[in-house]
Amino acid sequence: MNWQAFIDESVDDEFIVFAGYIATAEKWEAFSAEWERLLPYASLAKDNSYQFKMSSMAINSERMDRARAFYRVIKNHAQVGFVSILRISDYESAKTNILVYDNEKKSDVILPYPILNNPYVFMASFSMLWLWAGKDRFNLIKEIQPHHVVSFCFDERSDKKHISDSYETIRSAFPAEHILSPPPRFENDQKFLPLQAADFQAYWAREGAHGRPLPWPMIDTGMQFLRIKNTEDAIFSGLRQWIRLKYGNRYEIVDRRHMLG
Repeated sequence: MNWQAFIDESVDDEFIVFAGYIATAEKWEAFSAEWERLLPYASLAKDNSYQFKMSSMAINSERMDRARAFYRVIKNHAQVGFVSILRISDYESAKTNILVYDNEKKSDVILPYPILNNPYVFMASFSMLWLWAGKDRFNLIKEIQPHHVVSFCFDERSDKKHISDSYETIRSAFPAEHILSPPPRFENDQKFLPLQAADFQAYWAREGAHGRPLPWPMIDTGMQFLRIKNTEDAIFSGLRQWIRLKYGNRYEIVDRRHMLG
């Protein structure tokens, strides 16, 4: 069985949220047909076509009332929800506290890779890992079995090459028979409507991180949700893991917080 994960981000000065939904291709096809019929009740994009953006729908009560209909479509078709929240200050602290040391040259090493310097690249790369790779995913998401394929689609981004490169490094750690996900795609959300559902989820996940939850009663459809809150220790561990995958044991990786003196 093939599954498709559509993921979008929502960002402010404090948080980066990556969120979205997973369903089969058949479910997304039915979703898109129903969503498209509702689009005249959304807002206008720059090219004067109709487009759902939760930030635009939230500007007044009339649009918020319309957004409830879109929410029902999501709940009727999406099968698994996903939210990953990162506090930007935690990422910056974890990044600062990684000391990479070259024992042969007896010197510190500055690695230029974007995943080590850009929280967007980190979140996109590890979102795919959390949803796809290893036994944890198979334990947490009952619907997706180990032999199923999961493909990932993000909204079009200027740093898509960095995200793809970082993800390939992560995938390289797994035997070929366990690589059940193709490289991520980056698409226009006006053409790939499930990305607009991901926009809905990312917006409200970020609002929820600030204590402002979805203002309507939740629709209980039994959808399974995977929620990840990235602590500073988890971020540090992820960055260290990526360096190990890229370089093996070439470098010593030290947490400055645990250094004596």
